[in-house]
Amino acid sequence: MHAQIAALEAQLLSSKEGHEARLRGLAERALRIKAEAGQLHSAASSRQASVEERRRAAMLDYEQAQRSCDALLAKTSSDLRTALSMMVGHRAAMHARVQATMSVMQQAHTEVVQLQQGGGLQR
Repeated sequence: MHAQIAALEAQLLSSKEGHEARLRGLAERALRIKAEAGQLHSAASSRQASVEERRRAAMLDYEQAQRSCDALLAKTSSDLRTALSMMVGHRAAMHARVQATMSVMQQAHTEVVQLQQGGGLQR
């Protein structure tokens, strides 16, 4: 019976040592997985920060471009209004000059006709 107890104790000790070895292996594996998870988390956080920084920079670029476009549109509209105003003014001035020239021409024509009728001018 002592031999059986000794054999069972040896078997139990061997089984215990095997379980402890597997447990140590699992604990080491768990530590490696935990370290890897920490590295992945750190890398993901770093990428997220990088993406967030690029997003902020893109938004600043967009806002700057929007302000530039708005300013350019305002200047172009102002320049267009000025050009149209100048064209209208030029048209009015040309119209007035044509009217004045026509008036002078009509006056000259009238004088020529009167002179012709009065016998003072021959063709």
